[in-house]
Amino acid sequence: MSYALDRASLARLTGGVDRPAHGLVPPSLPGFGQAGTCVSCDASNTARAKSLAAEADLGSGTTIRLSYRTSTDEQKLAEGIKARLETVLGWKVELKATPVEDFTQWRDGLVGDEASGLALFAWAPDYASPYTMLWPLLGGTLVATGDNEYYNLAGWKNDRFDELMGQAVRTASGRERTDVYKQAEKLALDDMALIPLINEGRGALVSDEYVNLEMDYDGDPTLATAALK
Repeated sequence: MSYALDRASLARLTGGVDRPAHGLVPPSLPGFGQAGTCVSCDASNTARAKSLAAEADLGSGTTIRLSYRTSTDEQKLAEGIKARLETVLGWKVELKATPVEDFTQWRDGLVGDEASGLALFAWAPDYASPYTMLWPLLGGTLVATGDNEYYNLAGWKNDRFDELMGQAVRTASGRERTDVYKQAEKLALDDMALIPLINEGRGALVSDEYVNLEMDYDGDPTLATAALK
């Protein structure tokens, strides 16, 4: 699936401010987000996609479910993914939509015993760091079930990943810590624990009559520091 997708086209579906993802940790964090980390993310490779699908007995005619929530952007992305997978792989993609306000219902559908298929999921931690981008989504002790509120919705577990994440937390040097986080990210990407699609962006128009008027982490204007020239 990852090789089949055209991330540049997907990014254009959501207004033009989003960018194709080259990894799980966004490029806004130093040392991350560059091409080469996720081989299947950097460019579509339809021949490779078809070959891998055939090896997995997921050839043309296979039916796959894609679950998403009905926000405007997720619906556009779901339809774009469906069209691409059907064109490249010959799959029949069944879209399963859940109202955006019914997050619990959507989540329960992904972690239950009958769960199958693919799901669109956007993640934005309260504070962006390699740890908050990786551990909540992939930590072996945070596998989501109907009895908890964890966000490892894929149910992926890897002892080496958990070990690297623990090592990174204990590493004092910022550069060395980043290197360890990058090893953990690469391990998860190579195993396709999650498939990155796009990095969400924000855009705003600012009059040149103001100074120090920018967007904060949440996309809100920094009115406390803004002033007229």
